[in-house]
Amino acid sequence: MGKGLTRAKIENVNKLYDELDIVADALDIEIKNAKQTQGNLILIKRKQGGKEIEISEKLAWEEIRLLGAQSECYNALKGRYPAVFEKMDAHLAKIKEIDTYTQAEIGIRFNAMTVRDVINLVVAVVDMKE
Repeated sequence: MGKGLTRAKIENVNKLYDELDIVADALDIEIKNAKQTQGNLILIKRKQGGKEIEISEKLAWEEIRLLGAQSECYNALKGRYPAVFEKMDAHLAKIKEIDTYTQAEIGIRFNAMTVRDVINLVVAVVDMKE
């Protein structure tokens, strides 16, 4: 860990997570609203053979969930539901902010923690209490 854990850093991490929760809730609401039309068909141009096919929005959302921006459905739904993707960008930015902070200030990547990181955090907390 090496960077040192302080109460102030813990408070900052908690604050960042509170902000992430707010952003995530807003994203969930936008996605829920957009998914009310998941029975609609959308035209997607597939790279395989360049032919166009119709798929349901439900399938398109599932593909985006699994593949993210690499999905061929991404731009089709982004054009149809810009508010969802604005919230998604805000969510990803907050995740990056947390990762940058925890890496710089605590010495761990919050979304790629190892068992060693967990042990070091526990040891740091125990040391703080002594």
